Amino acid sequence: MPRKDPWHGGVYAILFVQGISALLPWNVFITAASYFADRLQQTSVHESFLNWFSLAFNLSTLIVVGLNAAFLRPCLPLPARKITVALGGISFILLLTATMVKTPYVEGNEFFGITMASIVVVSICSAYLQEGLFEITALLPDIYTQAILTGQSMAGLGVSLSAFILTYLHHNKVSDTFTSSSIEDNAFIYFACSFATILFALALFYVFQRLTFVRQYLQSPTKSLDIDMDATESLLDESPPTPRPNPWKILWQVRHHAFTAFFTLFVTLTLFPVVTSSIQSSSMSQELFVALTFVLFNFGDLAGRVSTSLYVLTHKRLVVAGSIGRFAFVGLFFLCNVHGSPLVVFTQDGMAVLVLLGFAWSNGYFCSVAMMQSPHEVDRHHRQLCGAIMFACLCVGLTAGSIASFALRALLKV
Repeated sequence: MPRKDPWHGGVYAILFVQGISALLPWNVFITAASYFADRLQQTSVHESFLNWFSLAFNLSTLIVVGLNAAFLRPCLPLPARKITVALGGISFILLLTATMVKTPYVEGNEFFGITMASIVVVSICSAYLQEGLFEITALLPDIYTQAILTGQSMAGLGVSLSAFILTYLHHNKVSDTFTSSSIEDNAFIYFACSFATILFALALFYVFQRLTFVRQYLQSPTKSLDIDMDATESLLDESPPTPRPNPWKILWQVRHHAFTAFFTLFVTLTLFPVVTSSIQSSSMSQELFVALTFVLFNFGDLAGRVSTSLYVLTHKRLVVAGSIGRFAFVGLFFLCNVHGSPLVVFTQDGMAVLVLLGFAWSNGYFCSVAMMQSPHEVDRHHRQLCGAIMFACLCVGLTAGSIASFALRALLKV
């Protein structure tokens, strides 16, 4: 009979937590911007440290993905080992960062150097963690890939919501104690909670590897209904040597979904957060509205990813067309009250919010469809490589979009 999750969603929940752990550290580093601004106020990077953080994180991820594709893939450990080591590395960095909060005598450029090194290590670990997760879920039913993607989005929503609440409290003078001490306390809580979450994810992954349901999928050479438990060794532990597949051939087989993943994130990072943060609010302070845009984006993105559990668009060309169609959001945002736009038509917040939600929903939906459907385009024994290739496409899209955002920012300032 068909294999089903005997935990009634427990496997989904475990992978959901793994998705949260993949992007939680980066989101926390960004959310603790006030803390880093306070610690770096006597340095030359006081106003640009977030740009340096973003550059370090994205560039490190891209370099790792590039080296893996070009040279390192035959030498890499199995997915489960990558995930375990990556979670261990992330937990160590978060513990170190939480400790640094309580060591104020480390300051200035020395503190900045340690933080940059920590972000680079977190980026490398996060890259291997996500790659390993997508390699494993490529062998499982589609819904488990969605669990990873939804968890990633939930990490962003949770952190952005906490940032919005703190901004709201500060703006409305609910608390007048936003001193260096209180900022440090908030940062310590952020990093300590993230550390605990990563340890929890590590414990859950230990359980995940030992579930019969999971091992059956990873042992079986095909998703047949008859399971030969001794047919092959588990991909979680040891797997016999197989002919090395051609990555370019795999990329060609999944070209529609690869392009969708790349272009969806390219458009997203071109506009978010550079343009979305430039929308001028007509009803609240700019600081509070910018924090709200992050919450709205992450909420819409999460809704888009969850929508794939209700309906998945399986026509490849329509998915590609949808991702290309998202380029229309460039014009739509410029019609809203974006600072520096010569085309403003809608000055009220309502239209900007609707455009932002549609933009975010389509990002989550098309990204998820591409990642969920791509493994079906290749043979089962190539699905792990397919998962790694799709993750590489996501990274290239993120980096290309980040670069394009600089040009768009310059255009808005003209």
